[in-house]
Amino acid sequence: MKTMTQLSEKFRGIPVDVDTRIRARYEIKIGSYDAVHEKWVWDGIYGESYIFFNEDIKDLSEADVLKLSNKEGTYKKIDRYTFVNFNFEVS
Repeated sequence: MKTMTQLSEKFRGIPVDVDTRIRARYEIKIGSYDAVHEKWVWDGIYGESYIFFNEDIKDLSEADVLKLSNKEGTYKKIDRYTFVNFNFEVS
């Protein structure tokens, strides 16, 4: 498992909001796709994300990505990355 400082080149540019603290970040495989599993806290809310490199999933729809992730959560696509956010808990 790769840690936050050992992510592959394509995942080194994942943006982080200034008020979000990353608790863990490591690379995984979801099906045949590379992804990052991230655990974070923001404003007293704990959550997790699967982060995909957009080029890897360019042929998948939003519904396809959510189905692949097998999580109930939110979907957000930005410049280079797609986020599936899930497991929200309020502290």
